[in-house]
Amino acid sequence: MEDLKKHEIFEMEVLEKLKNKGFLAPLVFGGGPMLRLCYDMRRYSTELDFWFVKKIGVNQFYEKVKKYLAGEYKLTDSKNKYFNILFELSSKVYPKKLKIEIRKKIKTTDYQEQIFFKAHK
Repeated sequence: MEDLKKHEIFEMEVLEKLKNKGFLAPLVFGGGPMLRLCYDMRRYSTELDFWFVKKIGVNQFYEKVKKYLAGEYKLTDSKNKYFNILFELSSKVYPKKLKIEIRKKIKTTDYQEQIFFKAHK
């Protein structure tokens, strides 16, 4: 259970850093970690899932995020694939790797900006 708590802290740290740099602006967060972090549902995953909700230069976005993440963490994998962008990060502070998947197809959906908070004891 302690590893899951540490991994969740890792997820929140990465989300905060990406938001502060403006990388989350064209994206919407979804999947299991979003349900857990925003709605306190018991959905554990080692991956952060995103979809584009704004049309942007995907290749430039990929290169900027890749450069930023490589400066903050050990980037163990990175691919700009046909349908999605993938990153895998590791950190000396956290026991598990974190995967980020961004689907390139623009998702037309209603969404809301929500602040999440998890208290770790």
